[in-house]
This record gives sequence, C-alpha cells and structure tokens, in this order.
Amino acid sequence: MRERRRRHTHTPTERDAPARADGAEVRVESSTTWWAWLCGAASCVVEIGSAGGGHTRAGAGAARGDYIVVEGDRDSAEATRRHLHLDGLDRAHVHCPTGDGATALLDLAGPLLTGCDLVRFDLTGTGAATLPQLLPLVEQRRPIVFLHGYHRCSSLDQLLERLVGRGFVRLSLSDGLRSSCSHPGLAGSPTVLLVPAEQCRNLPRRQTRAATDTDPADDGHTPARLVG
Repeated sequence: MRERRRRHTHTPTERDAPARADGAEVRVESSTTWWAWLCGAASCVVEIGSAGGGHTRAGAGAARGDYIVVEGDRDSAEATRRHLHLDGLDRAHVHCPTGDGATALLDLAGPLLTGCDLVRFDLTGTGAATLPQLLPLVEQRRPIVFLHGYHRCSSLDQLLERLVGRGFVRLSLSDGLRSSCSHPGLAGSPTVLLVPAEQCRNLPRRQTRAATDTDPADDGHTPARLVG
C-alpha cells in the first residue's frame, strides 16, 4: 500500500519562506519565531526585560551580530545568564544596573540603545518602565521596535501614535503582519511591531494561517507562516 504523504511537505508556503543570510529557510509561526527571524537580520539587538524567556533564547540563538539583554535587577540578570548558559548561548551579553531605581536603569539602557537596529521591550516587566523615557532615543535612532505583552491603554497608545507620527508603521501580529503598511491603527494585541517606514520593504510581504497548534509562548495567537 502506498504510504500517505505528509501534509505541509514542500508546500509553496515553505518554499517561499525568506532565507537567512546563511541560506537556511525560516518558517515563522509565532511571535517567538518572528523575533528570531528579525534577530537573524539585525546587526545589533537590545532586549529590555526578559528573565531568560523563550523570546530571549530564540533571539540569541538566531542573532548574527551582538545580542544584549538589559535586566532591571541582579536576580533577573542571573536568571537570564543561567537560561542562556543552559542553551549554550553564552556569547549573549546580559547587563543590569549597578544602582537602584529607574534612573540607573535608563543610564544603562540608553547608551546601549544608540547602537542597535532592533529593540524588544517586555511590557510585562522592565520594558514598561523604560519605554516612555527611551522614546526620544528610539525616534532618533529608528530601530525596529518589538513590543511584547502589549495591551491597549491610553498612555501607551499615545506613545505608539507618537512614533507613527514620526514615520514608524505599526503592525500587529494578532491577525498576521500586514504588508501594505497603509493602516497604522491596527487593533491591539500582545505583540506589536513598530517599523520605520523605510524598512517595511525588508519585511516578508504577507503571512498566511497555518493548520498547526498555537505556540504556548505566543499568548494563544493563531500561528502563521511567512509567504514571500
């Protein structure tokens, strides 16, 4: 009896998925793998707040350039180093402020942000406290901004609209990334990207739904695969 062929083998979706610089095919099915794909294309990545979670390990593993993690305190930094060490990702740099309070954290994160082209803020923790203060630097340096744990609120929406007014395009992962870059006011979701308009052409053109389970690390989002 002829064996049944596996589904999703050599489908057009997979063939058309974007390739990293080393030629490896990239299939993006969740915000975690979206983050990894972006890290693979960046020269310097800064992540603010992580505690060594799945995004951190995926991004550090995919990064081709510098990968810098900023934690709010020593305990979180040690936890992140431990997780990265267990995954063999010791070349990632983990920093925490030497003093206490928001000022010490900003004094650490600000200079690191000046040299990066991709930054991730964890809005469930340290990232929420630093985003408003670092916004002027983001406007000036124009990295791609990855917001994790986003939920609609008036103060945060105002910050995002400010970036949109400065030439950033707001993209939501809740319904798959949109390629037209014509509608900045997408509905809020746990993951939002803010991309400088001039870099939109470097993103995959569209996403399609995939008949696979949702990624537990992705807050229940329907997964998607990239289509070139």
